[in-house]
Amino acid sequence: MNKRNFIHYGVYLVIAIIASLIYYKIGQRIDINSDMASGFLAASDVSKGNVFLKGWSLSTVPFYFTEIVWYSLVILIGGYHYMYNYAIPAVYLVILCTLVIACCDNKKADFFPYIILARLTRFILGKQYISTGNSYRNVHF
Repeated sequence: MNKRNFIHYGVYLVIAIIASLIYYKIGQRIDINSDMASGFLAASDVSKGNVFLKGWSLSTVPFYFTEIVWYSLVILIGGYHYMYNYAIPAVYLVILCTLVIACCDNKKADFFPYIILARLTRFILGKQYISTGNSYRNVHF
């Protein structure tokens, strides 16, 4: 790796850290709701070995792969703390933005990375956040 690439990736890293702190602070303005709390408790239970959430009566279907698995990995590494409800979504957004910048920065890139990025975005954010075009049908600007 030459010096120019090292500086280039260093700038990406600094921007990613600053963006994650900004997203974290923005996320702290949102109160923890029942979905966040139950997902975090489920992640705590998964980190203790109850991978299939046996005995749980709360709905975990839409959040299992998008949140609970990642929260449980972070709980295993760093322990149980409520701030992960804000930090992990901030990291998701930074990874997504960094991938978008990296794809746009490479002018020789093929269309294939954009397809991968779209699939990754749909996986990370979940199906409910991706508009199909019908959601904004009656909105006039």
